[in-house]
Amino acid sequence: MQIFCFYKEYLVMIYIKSTYLHIDKILREISK
Repeated sequence: MQIFCFYKEYLVMIYIKSTYLHIDKILREISK
C-alpha cells in the first residue's frame, strides 16, 4: 500500500512538472 502511495506521488510530480514545462513553452511563444 505504501508503494502505491509513493507511486501516486511520483506520478503527480511528473504530471505537474510536464504541465509546468508546457505552460512555460506557451508563454514563451506568446511573449515573442
